[in-house]
Amino acid sequence: MISIRLAVEADAPALRSIAVAAYQHYVPRIGREPAPVAADYIARRGQVAGFIILVPQPGSLLLENVAVLPPAQGHGVGTRLLALADERARSLHLPEVRLYTNEAMTENLAYYPRRGYTETHRAQQDGFRRVFFPQAAGHLTPQSRQKHFGWPSKVRAADSVAAAARRHHEPVAVVSGTVTLWRPTGPEELALVAASGWREWPPRLPGQPIFYPVLNEEYAAKIARDWNVPYSGAGYVTRFQVLRSFLDQYEVHQVGGKTILGYWIPAEELPALNASIVGTPEATAEYHCLRCQVW
Repeated sequence: MISIRLAVEADAPALRSIAVAAYQHYVPRIGREPAPVAADYIARRGQVAGFIILVPQPGSLLLENVAVLPPAQGHGVGTRLLALADERARSLHLPEVRLYTNEAMTENLAYYPRRGYTETHRAQQDGFRRVFFPQAAGHLTPQSRQKHFGWPSKVRAADSVAAAARRHHEPVAVVSGTVTLWRPTGPEELALVAASGWREWPPRLPGQPIFYPVLNEEYAAKIARDWNVPYSGAGYVTRFQVLRSFLDQYEVHQVGGKTILGYWIPAEELPALNASIVGTPEATAEYHCLRCQVW
């Protein structure tokens, strides 16, 4: 399930991270950072997986930027955002949507025509070689919209982002379908997560073939308190978000009562899980052994 909301100022770090992740592989081709990476974003709150910037102009709606976090690509986020631009243009009674992309971004040059955009010209602008694409607003019928985008013509979330198209440089963030996971952990593992910049879980140790995140905070707290504390002197409960599209390939295991549920991720697939984390892991609770005097 993909939902759309208006971005807020607190979203800024996430939008900048998405722009960097989505565009950094173009740097060698262009010879410098693409313009979207250097732009200012007024928009984070965990789970943000992509965004679009729409700028109303006389006679058209400028689609100034659209970016999707790499792990979320290929799951309909980008196509839904493009369809949202069409909806916004129609709601503002603007006849077309315009966008441009860098000449070196050959993937985009092939992608946009498949989405109904037509190249009109190429030109040097702001130090970049750009390719310009317009598209008539409302060019998709309900049937063709379903064919091209895989979802109905009416944007259910449009009301929540109506103000976005009326403001200059107002990003719209996408909250991609995610699952909240919990992991009980000790001080050693938590220190490694912190050392990664709170970006990823460390590789499993020998004899640890499975990474076990759980679906219940209370169960995670019980393990942190009853196992990690006696073993390490401290236990922590951590929370993080993972793309549902990644977790769908794994079975949910019940290892006790009805609420004791979790995933078994093979150690060799942990990097893929890390790449599917949205936002950053965070410690939500901690427990210590006073008698052990280990802090």
